[in-house]
Amino acid sequence: MNPNKLFERINLGVPFERYMEDIEKEYPNIGTIQKYSPIQEGYEDANFFLSTSNGKYVLKIFSKDRTEKNIKDYIKIIQEARKIGVQTLEIIPNNKNSFYLFNGSYSIITSFFEGKSFKFIKPSLDEIALVTENISRLNTLNFDVEESYDSWGSKNLVTEHDKSKVQNELVRREILPLVEFLKQQDYSQFSKGIIHGDMQRQHVLKNEKNICIIDYGCARRDFKIYEVSVFLAWFCLAQDSWDEREKILKEVIEKYTEVNNLTTGEIDNIKPLIAASYAAYYLKTTELIENGDHSQETTDWNNSSRQMFEKCMDWVRV
Repeated sequence: MNPNKLFERINLGVPFERYMEDIEKEYPNIGTIQKYSPIQEGYEDANFFLSTSNGKYVLKIFSKDRTEKNIKDYIKIIQEARKIGVQTLEIIPNNKNSFYLFNGSYSIITSFFEGKSFKFIKPSLDEIALVTENISRLNTLNFDVEESYDSWGSKNLVTEHDKSKVQNELVRREILPLVEFLKQQDYSQFSKGIIHGDMQRQHVLKNEKNICIIDYGCARRDFKIYEVSVFLAWFCLAQDSWDEREKILKEVIEKYTEVNNLTTGEIDNIKPLIAASYAAYYLKTTELIENGDHSQETTDWNNSSRQMFEKCMDWVRV
């Protein structure tokens, strides 16, 4: 990714070097910033790795499209999650607050977790169970938050398909049966809680002792089956684990329901929503590619989402 793309997401109004000087003053506990570098993955906020005289940290500068309420809710979710034992990052306070406001731009600094993501690591059943336990605990939180619209989310697949400008009619036709099925579903009686909303392999780090859940950009109060299905789609299941899908599905549901009960109706909707997770990415990345985005990240997401969607539709049979 071109680093300039990161700066298009935010609205600093000053040179980045000047902003780093202000960050040092606002966060004296992190010490002197010795080095910083952009974190290239993702499509929303701008994230930077900081190496300082006191250790390693991550600076998140929130997208200019986020509201103040959404940002403060984001912070509250992480803080409340840590209080109930969810393994996640610590937000570093500054002299005044948990966030820094400069020239209309909000940012936070979090601790840095020394570990690797599961992007290139197949999670074991024990690791899947551990992450399930953490997200189930997170989903027990229940307070109102302001969410930002997630055009990549399975929740909004029907809307995105109906308004899509994707020119490839094959893609639209492939997804249509699932879209029509979802239009008939009524989730109004299903249970809600605070969900991470984007539980993919890149958003869980691990080392020899612990895991750490990161990136709450899609966090919101919503139906818990969205959490379970996205987690299954993007963390648990992949080409490397597809043959074990039924065993993994059973393990996740059993572990999740130790903390959060799911009705039969909710469980019955998990498979179609797994397919919807793949379909949403397939549709969105196809649109990006048609509009000239030929980055490796977008190409990879397009290939994996298409392949997994095709596999999943054979499994779900809506």
